[in-house]
Amino acid sequence: MKNFLVFIVAMFLFSETNAQINLRFAVKNIADSLRHEATSVYRIDETIIDVNSIAEYKQTWHQAYTLFNNKALKYFQYVVVPSDKFSKLDEAEVKIYDSTGIEIKKYKRKDFTVIGSPLNDALVSDDKSYVLEISPKEYPCTVEINFTINHKGYIDFPDWKAASFYGALENSTYRINIPQKLGLRYKSYNTNIKPAIITSGEIVSYEWKASNVKEVNEERASFSWWAYFPMVAIAPNQFEYDERKGSFETWKDYGNWNFDFYNEKEPFTPTEAEKIKASVSALKTPAEKISYLYKKMQQETRYVSIQLGIGGLKPFPAKFVHEKKYGDCKALSNYMKQQLQVIGLKSYPAIIKSGASSYPADPNFPNEGFDHVILCVPMENDTMWLECTSQLTQPGVLGNFTENRNALLVTENGGVLVNTPASKSSSNQWISKTNTELFDDGSAVIRSRIFVSGEFWEMVFRYSNSKTKDDIKKALVNIFGYKAPDDFEFKVLSDSATGHIISIDLAYNKLFDFKAGSKHFFPFRHYKLNDETIEPAEKRKHEYLFQFPYMKVDSTVYKLPASFKSENLPVSKEIKTDFVAYKNEIKWNEPTAELSVITNLTLNKHIVPAKLFNEVALGFAAIKKDEAQKIVLKAE
Repeated sequence: MKNFLVFIVAMFLFSETNAQINLRFAVKNIADSLRHEATSVYRIDETIIDVNSIAEYKQTWHQAYTLFNNKALKYFQYVVVPSDKFSKLDEAEVKIYDSTGIEIKKYKRKDFTVIGSPLNDALVSDDKSYVLEISPKEYPCTVEINFTINHKGYIDFPDWKAASFYGALENSTYRINIPQKLGLRYKSYNTNIKPAIITSGEIVSYEWKASNVKEVNEERASFSWWAYFPMVAIAPNQFEYDERKGSFETWKDYGNWNFDFYNEKEPFTPTEAEKIKASVSALKTPAEKISYLYKKMQQETRYVSIQLGIGGLKPFPAKFVHEKKYGDCKALSNYMKQQLQVIGLKSYPAIIKSGASSYPADPNFPNEGFDHVILCVPMENDTMWLECTSQLTQPGVLGNFTENRNALLVTENGGVLVNTPASKSSSNQWISKTNTELFDDGSAVIRSRIFVSGEFWEMVFRYSNSKTKDDIKKALVNIFGYKAPDDFEFKVLSDSATGHIISIDLAYNKLFDFKAGSKHFFPFRHYKLNDETIEPAEKRKHEYLFQFPYMKVDSTVYKLPASFKSENLPVSKEIKTDFVAYKNEIKWNEPTAELSVITNLTLNKHIVPAKLFNEVALGFAAIKKDEAQKIVLKAE
């Protein structure tokens, strides 16, 4: 009887312990301040890094999040664990709990599907991902994830993010245990949280904690999250990757580690090298020679992402690109570098963060955050930058993908952090001249000749090259803001060193927007010159980023039939600030019966400080209001 009572008490205590474990995920335990209007809340976000050496560490990740409705599946439908040659998934487990915290479903590693990594667009890659689809049958529910990854070779450590874009955060912990002799570096961004540091024998532990953190709201058109997200970047002093030891204590050190990747002794055969020299022998200046080889490479090669072996760090040799006629950013940049070397011109690969909104690398905290390679060619009086993956970009022009940020030059003397050129409005031009022949019934034939350069040419090419007439029509209407034509013809007429000339001829059975009695109301022009959607905000916290600075000029001439007379023409308008200049002039020529609308719109700077945001937004609101006015023509 005594043993039976002991058994009952033990079972009661076991059940009580289990209930307490399960109850930690009960939805009722979430603070109202965190769940208010939320679709999800992170209950646990824990990362533990155990560093064994400069070549090995183990990452243990424990996360649990509560989903309140199916809207949360937009971000949480799949559990994805990336893996590659250097990172192997050891253990994986996923559990699902109901609203009371009781486990209702369990998945193990065998339940995951292994696929090529969805995180890049590589044609060839040894990356892969373990993917598990989550399909809850009821809400609210909680998903708990545990996995362990063993890293055999590394350059960087995972960063700690002290908040989330996708839900409030109950508890977050990041701990890294590292041998004291190796050491590490860390830097906080947008947070004052300090680590607890404990030394035990030869191991030093750094631990960061945060709790009850509300969801971070991303402001539209701002820099990437590095600019404002609370986080701590963590980096090693020494590392070993693909059996190559290196240091990351300075940018110079990291450049030294990369240098051998681009230091080919015999990239071409003697015959191939002589052909390269002969191809530019008639050209006089270095700039002419660079431009010729760059354009030749654009015509003969194409960009293909290839991630094998050492991943996105070591390029395929020039011989590979020369024979295959394709390569990724680092392979194409290396190919161009080796060709320039043959003709006696020195150039340097530049490792960089790509993307229009990417935040520049921190000069004071060397760490691996790059994802792209371009080429820098120093010359006597200038520097020429080459985007080797683009078949459209002019030599010396980078575009918003890599402009205005820090790049790490890989030189024979180590890494050198430099600035890429600042964007200029004159690099991105849209200059349109349009003649509109208007007929008595309100129909019209329109003939436009447009010069486009830089980002505008990239846009035109993207939506017109190898596209059907119906596709081009949709782009004219939906992308460029043209009034839908009844018929049209689109052509690329010519190109030059600075841009392209295109023609767009349109026919409309009814060009006017509406009419009232004999009055017909026509737009200023047949497309949206100002396509910015920017509204004043009560409070802007971060910089606002336009895609790029630009210069737009439009001259639209209406040739009126005898039956139409101008009436109540809008007055001319001018707006000018440090950021934007707008001028709209309307002229009526009685003898020729021609109405001219000449508009200039220039965005001088594309990065707007938060304190000046409303000023710029109000300027564009005034431009939009002016453009919304109508030309009133009266039929007699």
